[in-house]
Amino acid sequence: MIRLTISTAAFSVALALIVGAQSAQADEGFTARNKALVREFYTTVLIGREVDAAPRFLRPDYIQHNAQVPTGLEGSWIRFAPALRENYPLTTSVNC
Repeated sequence: MIRLTISTAAFSVALALIVGAQSAQADEGFTARNKALVREFYTTVLIGREVDAAPRFLRPDYIQHNAQVPTGLEGSWIRFAPALRENYPLTTSVNC
């Protein structure tokens, strides 16, 4: 009886470790995809000024954490895009 309990406990611990390791690997993959998505948004929309591409990256129910700006793609991004275009135009200048 005691051996069975110890064996069962050891099996349970081993199973938990295996499942935990698989979960960690899945989380690493998820994290890597998220990082790539954020990087692409940043380079496409903010650096490249392709503000019309924002809906490819932002959900319609996008949560805006600034209390001064409405939540949602329509409320937040639609306000931000013109300001980005007007105040930070994509220009290149070289001073020699």
